[in-house]
Amino acid sequence: MNETIEFRGGAGTIAADRWTSDDGLAGRGAVLMLHGGGQTRHSWNRAAATLSRDGWTVYTLDARGHGDSDWAPDGDYRVDGLVDDLRGVIDQLGEAPVLFGASLGGMTGLIAEGRTPD
Repeated sequence: MNETIEFRGGAGTIAADRWTSDDGLAGRGAVLMLHGGGQTRHSWNRAAATLSRDGWTVYTLDARGHGDSDWAPDGDYRVDGLVDDLRGVIDQLGEAPVLFGASLGGMTGLIAEGRTPD
């Protein structure tokens, strides 16, 4: 089962889908899935459905300026802004997720993790 939710990002609203198991299976943790440039959160639908059936709570995000997320009012789409958005989403989750990323999303996740204090 999935539902559309929103997170607060540094440049506005970050649109997301939260995927959970239909049979109440839960408890494996959270997974954040980050798409590549020019894509949207929907590129992860099949993978998110599979992971949620296995008990993961999966969040697929639209990066700023993509899909249903807000565009940056100042036109700032540098990776630093995407990293700030991701760090904000993780803070709002309240738990350390597993990160999946493709292309731009993978780079964003790696940089965010590299900047995470020990």
